[in-house]
Amino acid sequence: LSMYISFFPQLIAGPIVRYQTIETEISKRKHSLKLVEKGIKTNVTLIFSAAQALLAAKAGASFVPSPVTDTS
Repeated sequence: LSMYISFFPQLIAGPIVRYQTIETEISKRKHSLKLVEKGIKTNVTLIFSAAQALLAAKAGASFVPSPVTDTS
């Protein structure tokens, strides 16, 4: 049930998924240290990629001149 609740963002975004629809997928999940390691590596990679994109945007913004405003 907690696995089903973890799909909450999907439930909000729609379409509504009933537990019976995904029950077999949840029960057939495989658990291993290798899969946990792969998941951690993926998450760390995504976090660093997002941080890199934010830093690049911030650095790029400092090189772009500010727009000239006409005060007349």
